[in-house]
Amino acid sequence: MAKVIKSDGSMEDFDSSKLTNSIIKSCREIHLDEKRTNDLVKIISTPLILKYKSLETVKSSDIRSDVLAKLEALEGPVAESWRRFDFARGKLV
Repeated sequence: MAKVIKSDGSMEDFDSSKLTNSIIKSCREIHLDEKRTNDLVKIISTPLILKYKSLETVKSSDIRSDVLAKLEALEGPVAESWRRFDFARGKLV
């Protein structure tokens, strides 16, 4: 299982629920319907979870970039919702 290298240099186990929950929260923020939300979670998270679980380490910034690229291609407003959340937390957007 991959270790995630966080922006402060600390490491933690990859937790797939964090990935899926982040997508869900961004979808809810823009009131995307449940079916489309579930579709996006499946389309985006399934291949990324498999990818990250096969790695030894992955940077949290790489996870963010991968998810945002997929969201941008599939549902731009959800990507924008994710960026607003990052901005509110003081993350670079």
